[in-house]
Amino acid sequence: MIIRTSGTAGLSPEVKELRETVRSLEEQLVALYDERCAAGPASGSDEELIGVYEQKLQLAGEAIRELQARNEALEAAGGGAPSSQPSSAPPAPAAPAESEDEL
Repeated sequence: MIIRTSGTAGLSPEVKELRETVRSLEEQLVALYDERCAAGPASGSDEELIGVYEQKLQLAGEAIRELQARNEALEAAGGGAPSSQPSSAPPAPAAPAESEDEL
């Protein structure tokens, strides 16, 4: 899965940061795969490679959880994207109706 970064002008910084994190993780996965293919079967055991992959996966999960927590904190503080949040402002009061007695 490759995420394209075109058309990101209207995205919040948090979404852009999440996209960048995913892009970085994809690059790491491709690099790990390339290392595995280049090294061949004599490079080490599958258990070692699985260990490296699991470490990278754990670090990626931690980064994603941190970004999600930061995003939730911003949304709770009212700093989220305005288009995704319902308006919390009370409706404007209606103009008082004129009665016939006042005329």
